[in-house]
Amino acid sequence: MREKVVVRPYYETEKTLGVRIVDQVTANPNVHGAEPIAVQTNHIDICKPDTTQAPVYLSICELLRTLPSAGRSPVLAGHATSGASRSAGENLMPNSVTTAIHSLPTVSAEFALAPATDIAAPEGVTSEILEDFAYFTTVAADDRRPLDQKLHEAGRTYQIKDATRRKERFAMALRRHIAQPSAVTRYTQLLGDVESRFARHVRRPISEGATLAQVDHAIQSDVLDPCVRQFSSPGSEITSTLVDNALYYLAGNCHVSWDA
Repeated sequence: MREKVVVRPYYETEKTLGVRIVDQVTANPNVHGAEPIAVQTNHIDICKPDTTQAPVYLSICELLRTLPSAGRSPVLAGHATSGASRSAGENLMPNSVTTAIHSLPTVSAEFALAPATDIAAPEGVTSEILEDFAYFTTVAADDRRPLDQKLHEAGRTYQIKDATRRKERFAMALRRHIAQPSAVTRYTQLLGDVESRFARHVRRPISEGATLAQVDHAIQSDVLDPCVRQFSSPGSEITSTLVDNALYYLAGNCHVSWDA
């Protein structure tokens, strides 16, 4: 049996020869709890940090320091798909390396990583949409519980598997349409409307102790159905499934929760 693998993905915010090679969307490995981290550098420097003070180096040191002792929990840290992993009980690090890791200088929890403000969206997307896109595709700072924990604590453990799948499906849809300005705009507006409607119509019954059935009814009647009507047009209809996927995507990025 393989132990759980820890994943920490990174992406650059600066261009290399005029092109952003890996952005927040393409860096997402779709692994539960592994949200891409923005680093204010280019593709070459993020792959090959030139000093021990480079943000990626410091971040990986911090990650290694928080892991259990060597030989128990493997780690996979990299840019896009690079990295290394090992099976249970197999120690890739000799004692000398393990000792060196534990003797690394203390790293602050804020290791100077850049905020996600330079999302690689196609030309034709307004600055307002781009700002909202960056907001919704970045994990919120006020509630960083993973999606499964949010659902479990809200009495919705039975939804975890389906919710995780729906979140990943919406993330995949974003990646497929990232080069289309109209699609990026539409998805961003949909995420904004879902979040706004949830906050306006669903948060209050949750805080007042509504039953799961009552909350589900509010989500359907005040979030899913109105969004389908608003964002569907002849020849370009959307479904409740897409809106539902967007809801779980927002929950996975800590913009929505079902508990008080």
